[in-house]
Amino acid sequence: MHDEDYIIPPNCRFFNSDVRNLNSFLTHEDKFDFIVLDPPWWNKYIRRVKAVNEKSGYRMLDNESLKGIPLENHVHDRTIVAIWCTNSPSHIDAIEQQLCAKWNLKLVGSWYWIKITKHGSPVCAFNETNKKQPYERLFIAVSTDSSIKDIPSEKYIFSVPCAIHSNKPPLLELFTDFFPERPKCLELFARNVYPNFTSIGTEVLKLQNTRLFQLSSKHEVQ
Repeated sequence: MHDEDYIIPPNCRFFNSDVRNLNSFLTHEDKFDFIVLDPPWWNKYIRRVKAVNEKSGYRMLDNESLKGIPLENHVHDRTIVAIWCTNSPSHIDAIEQQLCAKWNLKLVGSWYWIKITKHGSPVCAFNETNKKQPYERLFIAVSTDSSIKDIPSEKYIFSVPCAIHSNKPPLLELFTDFFPERPKCLELFARNVYPNFTSIGTEVLKLQNTRLFQLSSKHEVQ
């Protein structure tokens, strides 16, 4: 596609489109066991970078735009929703006070992804004023009608971050005890695709490009 090669896993589907067009791809009958969101939260720094170099930024969404996503149409009483969030108090408040209510969800967990070096140390110091932190938040929510129990209210995930910006660790295996053998999964604002996932976003194939993989030959992706 566009003279580029991509690795596409089995049993997946993807839509290279704005998530706000969700109703164009999914019907009310499309319910999912697991939903992951990695929203492009409004960020003043990225806005400034984009003003200088259009290719360095990406299209951010404010809280009202996120609330407009009809996620509630695709949740059933056993759905688990994982929402990546920055450490901004306004973004945390948006999830806790606005988005979950709009999407008919209740929060059951506040997890942390701790970014470490290959030697096991945090990539930077904790809690330095006005500086990036070595962790990101992951909120776990379920339907307001859910009877799911035993999801940890707090959990720490440690991994070495990818050199590619905004590439998060995969999460499905952390929840396999709660799902059927082949769960139906949805990822919004996706930057790659996984088996058994429906992935939607304007960069949905970004991390599937063969140039990012070490391949012994081109035939391995045919």
